[in-house]
Formats: sequence, C-alpha cells, structure tokens
Amino acid sequence: MSYFSENRDRILDELFEWLRIPTISALPEYRSDMLQGADWIAGHLDHIGLENVQILATSSEDSPPIVYADWLNAGADAPTVLMYGHYDVQPPDPLEQWETAPFDPTIRDGKIFARGANDNKGQHFILLKAIESILKQNEQLPNIKFFLEGEEEIGGVHLATFIKNNTELLGADICVISDTPMLSPTQPSIITGLRGLVYMQIDVTVTDTDMHSGHYGGNVHNPAQVLAWIVSKLKDESGVVLVPGFYDDVKEWSLEERSKINEVDMTPEEIQENTGAKVLFGESDYSPIERFGIRPTLDVNGIWGGFSGVGAKTVIPATAGAKVSMRMVAHQNPEKIEQAFRAYVESLIPDGVEVTITTLSKDKAIIIDPTSDYFQHAVDALTDVFGVEPKYVMEGGSIPVGGHIKEDLGIDTIYMGFGLVDDQLHAPNEKFNIEMIDKGIESARTLLQKLAS
Repeated sequence: MSYFSENRDRILDELFEWLRIPTISALPEYRSDMLQGADWIAGHLDHIGLENVQILATSSEDSPPIVYADWLNAGADAPTVLMYGHYDVQPPDPLEQWETAPFDPTIRDGKIFARGANDNKGQHFILLKAIESILKQNEQLPNIKFFLEGEEEIGGVHLATFIKNNTELLGADICVISDTPMLSPTQPSIITGLRGLVYMQIDVTVTDTDMHSGHYGGNVHNPAQVLAWIVSKLKDESGVVLVPGFYDDVKEWSLEERSKINEVDMTPEEIQENTGAKVLFGESDYSPIERFGIRPTLDVNGIWGGFSGVGAKTVIPATAGAKVSMRMVAHQNPEKIEQAFRAYVESLIPDGVEVTITTLSKDKAIIIDPTSDYFQHAVDALTDVFGVEPKYVMEGGSIPVGGHIKEDLGIDTIYMGFGLVDDQLHAPNEKFNIEMIDKGIESARTLLQKLAS
C-alpha cells in the first residue's frame, strides 16, 4: 500500500487547509493572506521534519517573502537536492464560471477542484509528502533544501536577485521542480526542454483625453486602430512571425531528433477537445507537438482601448494598449528578440502617434541533458511507479526559475510534474487528480531514495 493510501484522509485535510488560503500575489488586498500563506507553509515544513525553517525577505520589504527549510543530515558524500515551489496562485476570476467556490476545495469524480490545486500548491505538496514519508519511515534521504516563493504568478519579480544573493544558502547538486504536466495518468512523461519568454507591452497615445468621433473622426489618428494595425503586422495569415530576425537563431532539429519528438502523439482532435477550438492554426511544416515545444511563437495576450461597455459611446480613445508574449526556443537570445521586436514596432508607428514599448519579462529557453545520471534516476523512478517508461517532452510553457538556477547555482533541474493537460490552470475549475497525487508521491520518494543511494 502506498504512503498516500495509508494516510489519505490526513494528507487531503492538510492540502485542503493549504488551498483555503487565498494567496493571490497579483492583488494588493490579499497581502495579509500572502503572509498567512508563508507562515502556514513554513509551519508545515517544520511539521514534516525539515530543519532550519526561515521566512526570508526579498530585496523588497513589500514583496511576499521566500520560505526556506533544509535537512542536511545525509552526510558530505550524499548529493544535495534543491526543491522549488511557489505558494502564490492566480486570481480566480471569472467567479461565475466556477462550479464550486475557488477557495473551498471540493472533490468530484476523483479530482480536487480549487484554485492552486495543481498550480502549484498540489504539485509542491507532492514533494513535501515524499520527504515526509521517507523521514517518518526512517528510510534513506539525500540532503534536502526546499524553498518556495510568492511571486511566480506575477513574474517572479524579486526571485532572480534572491537566488543571485543566496548562492551559498541554495547551493546543491541538482534541483527538482514539480510544476509541469504528464501526458496521462497511465503514460508518464518527463521534460527535456522548456521554451523561454519575452513579454512586451505596447501603449499607443494620440491625445490627453478621449475625443468626440463625430467632431474629430477622419481628422486625427485613432489609437485603437493604430494598435490594431500594428498587431496585424506581427504575424502573417499562416502564423509566421514577421518580426525581422525572429527566426535567425532557432535550432534546426535533425530528422532523427524530430522523429523522437513526434513519438509523443499530440493530435489535432486532442487539442480541439482540450481547448474547444474548431480548427488548429500554425506553421504547416511542423506537427502539433513540434509547434508546441521546438518552434517559437508570438501571441497577443490582451488588448484594450476605448469604450467596451453596453450600448454606444461614440468616442475616439486617447490611448490603447496590448500585451504580447513571445515564446523562445533553443539558442534564441531574449535580448536580441526584445530589441528586434522593439525596432520593428517602432518602424510601424505613424507620424504624430506616441508609442511606448515596455519589457515586462524575459527568460531564456532551457534544454536538459537526458543522458545525465540525475535525469536517468528520474526516468527510472517514473518507470518503477507507472510501469512504463516516460516519454520525453519539450514543454511549450516557461518556468523561469530553472534558468536562474542554472545561471547562478550552476546546476541542472529535473522537471517532474504530475498535473494533466486538462487541469484548467489559470482558469475556472482548476483541478488536480487524486490518482496523480498518489503516483506523484511514490515517484518523488523513489527518486529521492535512488539519489540517496
């Protein structure tokens, strides 16, 4: 019987208590809840047997603190494993689309529904319970360092500086992060790469105030229309990004490598079922799984300007804006892409229109060596628990902390997550399969025991 099965009610009670704290980093009115969350998880780290528990300020006293703990009793010859999680969650809006209250965890059909159930409270809870199980049963454990941040959902604003300033505290041989999806409850997968991210904002301004469209329409630029024109020039009708130099450094994959990538089947029907999209759209020379992991992309994430309420208001807006994200792949340089995007948008600006281009975040893509001993231990652990070897997946999303860990601590990261692709991350009715919690705890504890031995 697994550790989760033996302790199911207690573990779920603890997780539900954790999920009830609305640790929303994006909204200042939840500041006290963020601090309560830091206190709660610090207390739980101590409760499961970790030591040296600390709540540490970042470079800003107003930002959510970092929570740290360790267990360094395995000896100098044993490896040290750094583990990471984040305790902040996305806002739950729109509330009317939730079937049950987002911060009142509910079980339906073997799944936990709550904000943070997967991202990331449920996932890092798996790692904590794996550590707990080994300590309670007096089994072999490597040296452990565990830290959690509270700003991941708002770009990890102070995380890079914290890691850079605390290399001795966080120093380890390998990092393990559980914040990624599996292919299915019966087919495990493990990440061999993640895309990077360059996130920009475009703000278009013509005047200091909205204008009457009857009095001034046809004589002045309309910022919303200027913005729409700029956005329309970012990609062509087949989905190819038009920013000059965008594809210059994209890694070319061999036919053998592409064949290996396509062993993970991602059908159009599956994507349509998961998203509700009627058709797929993207580069025709690449399969869905290739477009997901090894090709860069550009997407408009939000756009605003003018009147959008019920009824009519005939104005020319003074300003309009858009947020644009670009997912980077291997060998692309975020600074180079940022500069190319900025120069291209500036070249599209009409005379007399003011455009401000702001960089919100930028992080490199991450490629993981699947031949390393640490990676192979993770593969073996998943195989032992699931009964089949994991598929290797190039993940389309980004986890910027891995890049900072590589750059400042000089170590690689194993991304071994246990979510599923339909878990509704960042959306109403976020969920986490209880079956995956059980398999996740067993997989993580098996990995830790392999590393310890």
